[in-house]
Amino acid sequence: LEMTEMCFSLQFVFNWVLEFPFQPSIHVSVRQRDDIDERVREISEREDEIDRERDEAAEFE
Repeated sequence: LEMTEMCFSLQFVFNWVLEFPFQPSIHVSVRQRDDIDERVREISEREDEIDRERDEAAEFE
């Protein structure tokens, strides 16, 4: 259950981060955009880890 909740929150953050730079009312500085890109990368890596852990857990069941 916790794993699922974490995935949902990650997905939420991921979607928000992806939409964020395209909000016309918000002017994102280049540095902020780099920070966002970095954050997106971290989230994708974490999601990959979670997928791997889930696959490994499934093998043990």
